[in-house]
Amino acid sequence: MNTPSAVPHGSGPEQALAALAVEFGIAVRPGQIVAVEAAIGHEQLARATADAAYARGARYVDVHYYDPHVRRARLLGSRREDLDFAPPWLAGRLRALAEADGALIFLSAPTHPRLAAGVDPVASAIAHGQILPQAMALVQEQAVPWCMIPGPTREWARMLRPAEDDDAAYAALWRDVAHACRLDADDPVAEWKTRAAELDRLASIANAGHWRALRFRGPGTDLEVGLFGTSRWVSAADRTTSGHDYYANLPSEEIFTTPDPDRVTGYFTIRRGRPLSDGRVVQDALLRFEGGRVVEVRGEGAADGLRAQVAVDPGASRLGEVALVGGEARCADLPPMSSVLLDENAGSHVALGAHYGFTVGDADRARANVSGVHMDIVLGAPDVDAFAVTDAGDEIPVISGGAWAL
Repeated sequence: MNTPSAVPHGSGPEQALAALAVEFGIAVRPGQIVAVEAAIGHEQLARATADAAYARGARYVDVHYYDPHVRRARLLGSRREDLDFAPPWLAGRLRALAEADGALIFLSAPTHPRLAAGVDPVASAIAHGQILPQAMALVQEQAVPWCMIPGPTREWARMLRPAEDDDAAYAALWRDVAHACRLDADDPVAEWKTRAAELDRLASIANAGHWRALRFRGPGTDLEVGLFGTSRWVSAADRTTSGHDYYANLPSEEIFTTPDPDRVTGYFTIRRGRPLSDGRVVQDALLRFEGGRVVEVRGEGAADGLRAQVAVDPGASRLGEVALVGGEARCADLPPMSSVLLDENAGSHVALGAHYGFTVGDADRARANVSGVHMDIVLGAPDVDAFAVTDAGDEIPVISGGAWAL
């Protein structure tokens, strides 16, 4: 059966991005249910996504809108003991989607930092983890094809370019997103298939190397991350247990794996600002590890939110992921975007918290990190080099001068 094409790529940036997510990101099949997680301000992109999904034969598109102002109201007005509660139908919706062999698209945008005013960072960290374990469980089980894409909003555009006219700032943000997502290609889907094949090739080289550890060195960074003997390098291209191919993040320029959470030593400096769940951005903070744990977060301002995050549970201070990103990634062309999705694809990064079970073998899975959080933090920059450490203790350049050296 021939699957109908989605909305033509050239009809506008919203339609082009929606078509890419629907055709390549989750590869919608006729008769499939598609859930869309959006935020206030994403209405145009959410509608374009629904159009594209129905054009591919989707049976039903369910759009759920999130309002960060309502979240702020909860953080300011709720009792502390209620912040870790999530109504069962939130997780039930995700589980029902998996049982129906549906697919999921996330439209991602940062929260404006002004919404953090007066909010306790500990409360924010507790509330942020309420639904993540259920979502991570579906990811771990590879039960649902899913894709996260950047969703430009006017509020996000004003954050990045406060001195510019609203329309000009919004148009500039869309240009950045279009560049990062390769929407300027004649055929973005074909472009991403080629890119995915190249990343899979790099992952195969990494797996064949059987590396014992990775070392990152550069200004403000001297970090060693141990690897399991069964650590498996993968790209964002994946397949559900039912055989449905998907590409989890667009853009995604990384290969990643599960590190040994007990064998992380050294330090790194956050040089590409990391937004927290409350919208504040951590910049120039230093994280120091001993025995696998974060033992120090040195920094001012929003660094207190990061300290709260690593104290949420015992696994929140250990690593669940390490990822390599070469400088030819298009996100590296962009300034800091206050978006985890875009910024993590500008450089190599690690994630505090939960690991992805499919990136470690059965022999080591019980030792991999478990947590209710998963927080990606960029440590790579053009002047931060990455080396693979062999069993013999030799160092092999992996990323040098910002470029792949494999």
